[in-house]
Amino acid sequence: MSNKKSEIEAFLAEAAEQQPKTEAVFPMREKIKADFDTLYNGYIVESYNEGIEGEYGVSTAVNMIDTNNDGRRVTLFHPQIYRHRS
Repeated sequence: MSNKKSEIEAFLAEAAEQQPKTEAVFPMREKIKADFDTLYNGYIVESYNEGIEGEYGVSTAVNMIDTNNDGRRVTLFHPQIYRHRS
């Protein structure tokens, strides 16, 4: 049993040495506050995340690329509004 354990440990140590050393790179984002019922031209929606719980309630984050400003990335946060059908 001890021999198998040392073989496994040697294999894991060798695998860890061979793994490339890389750092995760995250794009820099700016936060902007958007006005309601305002059209913003020149932005591409990259992704969105809904149901984000924070100190101000539940929000939706929309990640966008600003094509007017050299591809600058921005995140727009908007509180979620739940409407009930009557």
